[in-house]
Amino acid sequence: MLDVNMYHVVALAKLYLPQLNDRSQGGFISVSSITAHCVMPLNTAYCASKAFCTNFTAGVALDGLKNVDVLCLQPGATATNIVPKEKERIKWVGAHPMDVVNGSLRDLGKVAISYGTFSHEVQGRLIMDWFAYNFPQLWNWSSVMTYS
Repeated sequence: MLDVNMYHVVALAKLYLPQLNDRSQGGFISVSSITAHCVMPLNTAYCASKAFCTNFTAGVALDGLKNVDVLCLQPGATATNIVPKEKERIKWVGAHPMDVVNGSLRDLGKVAISYGTFSHEVQGRLIMDWFAYNFPQLWNWSSVMTYS
C-alpha cells in the first residue's frame, strides 16, 4: 500500500511530468483520499500515505509547470472491489467509481483539490470540520492549503 500511495506516485510524476510539461497542454491527477486529513484507528499507514500524496501533489503544483494542470483527487467511500463485502453498503453512502473519475476530469484545470462527487465533498468537509473541532492536535493543516 505504501508503495502504491507514495513511491509510485513520485516515480510516475518523475517519469511523466517533464514530458507533459514539454507538450502544449497536460494534466496530472493524483488519487488521495478524504482520510488524508485525519487519522483513523487501524488505518494509520493508509491515512499517512494519503496525506503524503496530498502534500506531494501540492508541491508538484507549486513547482511551476507551465503546461500541466495539477489536481489532487480526494474521494470518500467509493464502491469498488477493494472491500467486496462493503461494496453494497458503500453504494448507498458513497459513489460509483466512474462518477468519481468524471468529476475529477471535470475539475481538472479549475481547482486544486477535487472530491470527485458532491456526496464526497460533503463527507470530506464534515470529516475535516469534525476532526478540526474534536482533535485539533491531530489536524493536518498543511494538507488543506490551497494552491494555484
